[in-house]
Amino acid sequence: MCLREKKMADICSMTGSGQAFSNSKDLKITLQLRSVNNRYFDFSLRCEDMTVQCMYTTLKEKLSKRVNRGKIECAVLVERNQVQNLEVDLQYVKHLAKIEQDIGHYLSLQSNNLAQLLNCPGILITKNSDEKISELVMDTFEKALDLFVQSRIREGEKLKLALIQRLNSISAGLDIIKNKLHDLSKLERERLLKHLNSVCSDVKFDINRLEQEVVLMAERDDIQEEYDRLRSHVCEVFNILSSGGVCGKRLDFMMQEFNREANTMASKTSSLELTHLAVDFKVLIEQMREQVQNIE
Repeated sequence: MCLREKKMADICSMTGSGQAFSNSKDLKITLQLRSVNNRYFDFSLRCEDMTVQCMYTTLKEKLSKRVNRGKIECAVLVERNQVQNLEVDLQYVKHLAKIEQDIGHYLSLQSNNLAQLLNCPGILITKNSDEKISELVMDTFEKALDLFVQSRIREGEKLKLALIQRLNSISAGLDIIKNKLHDLSKLERERLLKHLNSVCSDVKFDINRLEQEVVLMAERDDIQEEYDRLRSHVCEVFNILSSGGVCGKRLDFMMQEFNREANTMASKTSSLELTHLAVDFKVLIEQMREQVQNIE
């Protein structure tokens, strides 16, 4: 039984975005999360601030608890409202100097002037601000993550409605096929007789042999099995959508099964009307397959 009337659980699109801002006396944080579809979970962090870059693993773990699939990019902008507390990270400068010295043995390098040096990410730090930046970034990340997840749920709802609409169209087509399944043998017999009479109207036929041929053709053109499987697939997809959660891969597999049965039905039936219906099914299935590619 298809669960069309059951309240369906949320499914998420792999496409979404969320942006949040936070301010303190000395800092302003702008953070944006964006995602597109991907076979696996892929997280990247863009930020020039070294303190934020060191938070990569923490942010990834927090994100992975609420997101299972998709290519997600987190962009963080850290703006300092005051400059009087700035200091130079001497250890970092010494490290850069050592690198420059090592490379200088092989390449001729121009010495950096002060302005160029201070523009290097990580050179200037705010005294005792690392912990404050981490706390503020984490708070901003959680706010952006809430908006990001809500965005993916909204997109998922649109995808779900698009799938349901096409499933209902396939069900309507299957209803038409159901009313014709029992008459296919009769229709095949009439078609064959009409064809033979038009070709050689003066020739008499062995009725028993004709009936045998009709039976053989009816068995060859029988689409009852394909009809039953398509009905089952429609119900299964409704059940998957009702259960919600991470279902993109299951739905993608079901689209392959749908397509296999529609192809077989189109190749077996000799009824022009049923062939058109099978082709319509293939169009609807391809449309669903495209939608499913974006479901988590």
